[in-house]
Amino acid sequence: MQKLILSWSGGKDSAMSLYELRRGKRYEVIGLLTTVTQDYDRISMHGVRSILLEQQAEVVGVPLRKILIL
Repeated sequence: MQKLILSWSGGKDSAMSLYELRRGKRYEVIGLLTTVTQDYDRISMHGVRSILLEQQAEVVGVPLRKILIL
């Protein structure tokens, strides 16, 4: 099984991608990667608050890696 880190926006497409990757059993998602704005503490793609992002990662059971952007 190939390990990968999934780009995570906090939206439906990310959740569906994770679902399909897990269902296929070819890949193991070992992390979620997203960018978070430093000043607003939100995901830059959809504006989802960082706390919700952390809750999403906890629920799906995958470690979260955040990159802060200006």
